[in-house]
Parts: sequence; structure tokens; C-alpha cells
Amino acid sequence: MSKTDAVRKRDLVRISLRLTLLQSSWCEGIMQSVGLSYAVAPGLARLFPDTQQRRSVYRHLKEPFNTHPFLVAIVAGAALRMEEQGRPEREIVSFLRSTMGPLAALGDPFFRGALPPFVATTAALAALIAGVWAGIIVALLLFNIIHLGVRVRGVFVGYKEGITVLPRVGRWLSPTRTRLIRTATAFVAGSVMATLALTLSQKVTAPGWAVFAAPLAGLAIAALLTRWRRLDVYAVPVFITAIIIAEVLL
Repeated sequence: MSKTDAVRKRDLVRISLRLTLLQSSWCEGIMQSVGLSYAVAPGLARLFPDTQQRRSVYRHLKEPFNTHPFLVAIVAGAALRMEEQGRPEREIVSFLRSTMGPLAALGDPFFRGALPPFVATTAALAALIAGVWAGIIVALLLFNIIHLGVRVRGVFVGYKEGITVLPRVGRWLSPTRTRLIRTATAFVAGSVMATLALTLSQKVTAPGWAVFAAPLAGLAIAALLTRWRRLDVYAVPVFITAIIIAEVLL
């Protein structure tokens, strides 16, 4: 196939923006493939000016594909680089299929199991210290800076490194980092409980020992969350509910 100029930075930015609509076209059978094809269209138009050429590329990009939506950016960039290099169709299809499992195994524990509880507990702590609006702002900024950073940078890194990109993603979302975030969540959750208990003890009539009981309660909750990781699924909503009740009643 004849090709025009190499893909430009603005094309990669357009691809990353289009990937935010990835799940809107999810369907049975080919799953995320329609969204992936739509996302990489600006890059393919740069590489293959002829409509018939682009159609032949779209056919194999519409092979069944499904992985963590935040990490599809890596695949989009890498697939585009492989198209630019003139890799055989079977090699690109094999790459798409082989990345689904590893990326899901990296993305799900980090973006679903570790990051949301950390963001929620950090936002709860900010709300207790600086007010509800501070908590809302922290939640929006913290989660979106991380996930949008991975989405946007993922396209560029995938395009730069091509088929060798997976080790880079493994370093970004390593199990060690996921465990560190879970541990940090436990300590932030303990701080939330300590701050909430201390705030309540100061607003209501309570014995002097309540001042010492508050941080001890926080440390106990942190220890429980560290020991039983799934407890954060139940603990975080309890923290947020407690904050809302405290804001309304006190």
C-alpha cells in the first residue's frame, strides 16, 4: 500500500479524544472493535489516502476485541504504528488478540480495585478538612488526571514503541504500585475515621478520653483495611455517608 506522511501529533490527540467514546459503541460479537476503528480513523486517513485501502485496514481492525477501556489507547497507538510499518494483517490481528488478556489483568486491579477507593477516601478526607466542595474537586481532579493521563499518553507511547509497548504498561500499572495504592487507601481511610471522630467529639459533649479514642479508632480501621482488602468496598460508602450526616446534622 502507498502511504503519505507519517502520523502527526494532532492526529494522535484526535485519536485519544475519540477513545473517550469507545464504550458508547460496544456491542455483542465484536465488542470494542467499532470504537477502536473509529478512534484510529484520523491516523489511517493520514497513512492511507485511498478509500479502498482504508477499508481493507478497517476489516481486520473489526476483529473481536475487548479489554480495559482506559488501556485501549496503548493498543490504538501500537496498531497504528504497525500499519505504518507495513506489518502483515495476521500479525496485527495476532497483536490485538494477544493484548486483550494482559491489559485487562493490569487495568482491572488498578483502575477498578485500587484507584477508586483511594480517590474516594482522599476526597472524603479533603471534605472533612476543607468542606464538601473541596472533596468534590479532589475526587474529580485526582481520578481524571490519572486516567486521562494514561489514555492520552498511552496513544503516544503505543505509537512510538509499537509491538514492544506492553512491558512499558507493565511498569506503569505494576502489581507493586497497585498494592501501594491499596495500602495508602487504608491509611487515608484511617485518617478519615480519626478526623471524623475527633470532629464529632469536639462538637458534642464527650469525655476527655474521646480525643485519644479518635486516632486509635482510625488506626484500627486502617489495620482492618490492610488485612482485609475487600473491606474497602463497604467502608468507603460508610465514610461518605457519615460525612454527609455530619454535615447535615452538625
